[in-house]
Amino acid sequence: MAAEVRAVIERHDEWDGPHEFVTFRWDGEHLIPGTVGVIMPDIDPERYPELMASLAAKDISEHPPDELPCAYLLKIEGFGVAAPPPGATDEERRQFNADRLGRTFCQRADAIEARFYRPGSAEVRGRLTGALLSIAAATGSLMAGAN
Repeated sequence: MAAEVRAVIERHDEWDGPHEFVTFRWDGEHLIPGTVGVIMPDIDPERYPELMASLAAKDISEHPPDELPCAYLLKIEGFGVAAPPPGATDEERRQFNADRLGRTFCQRADAIEARFYRPGSAEVRGRLTGALLSIAAATGSLMAGAN
C-alpha cells in the first residue's frame, strides 16, 4: 500500500483539485486500482463516508468474490490552523470555531495548505464498510476546514 500511496503522491502535481477515492484489489502479487471516485471540494465532509461506501459497494457488486477490494486510499487537500493556545481569549476561540465550522480556514493568514493521504484496508476482503466507517469521525474532523 505504501507504494500505491507514493505513486499517487508523485502523480499529483497541482493544487486545488478535487479529492480522490480509490479502491484496490489484490491479484496475488500486486494491488490493482479498482473504482476511482472524484469528490468535489464543495461536498460536505460529513458525506464522505457515505460516498466512499457507495463507491466501494459499486466495486464489490461488479467483481467476483475472488476479486473483491481489500484496500482504499482517500486523497484530500485542505487548510490547517493551529488550535487556540491555552491562554487564548474567548473571542479567539469563538473565531477559530466559527472558521472551523464555516470551513473558512483557507481565508486565515495563519492557515497552512496541505495534502492528506488516508490509506486503509479491510479486515476481510470485500468488507470495506467497517474500515470506511471507522474513518468517518477523523475525516469529518480533518475536513472541517478543508477547501
